[in-house]
Amino acid sequence: MQVPSRLGVVSDYALFYAQNFVLPSLPILSFMLMLLPILS
Repeated sequence: MQVPSRLGVVSDYALFYAQNFVLPSLPILSFMLMLLPILS
């Protein structure tokens, strides 16, 4: 019973990480990608 609960904690942490770090950084990443052709 420890392995499913551990996997659940990992998936919850991954979802938390995605919502708090990946989603807010998406506009910054797209903005940097738009600037790349201008800078190069």
